[in-house]
Amino acid sequence: MLSDDVLNLRSFIIMLTPVNLRNRSHAAKEKVKLRVTQPSSWRLPKQNSSIAPPDVWTNADMEPVPPEKRTWGKSAFVTYWFSDLVTISTWSSGSAIFTLGKRSYLLCVEFCEYHTDSGRFDGD
Repeated sequence: MLSDDVLNLRSFIIMLTPVNLRNRSHAAKEKVKLRVTQPSSWRLPKQNSSIAPPDVWTNADMEPVPPEKRTWGKSAFVTYWFSDLVTISTWSSGSAIFTLGKRSYLLCVEFCEYHTDSGRFDGD
């Protein structure tokens, strides 16, 4: 029995044979020719939606992920939003305020207030 790696390598080598490459090249040329000559070839099929009405065009990538397909937990959610706090722009804002003469404890208070309350920065 061959391992998956060997089977993947074999299928990759078969894909790179001159005949297969020629067929793929021909298919790509035909697709480009259709895109240039027939505007209808740009038309995408209507996707089904879990939240939009049937007469509305939508993109499944923009819809909320259904609970049964979610693969993240609470820690991933917290980590994602924490990453916003440690970006270059946050550090730059903090250092700019610090150079204006603010005390370090006031700086921490203002940033905590900024990220938890109104989402705006008064600078006072």
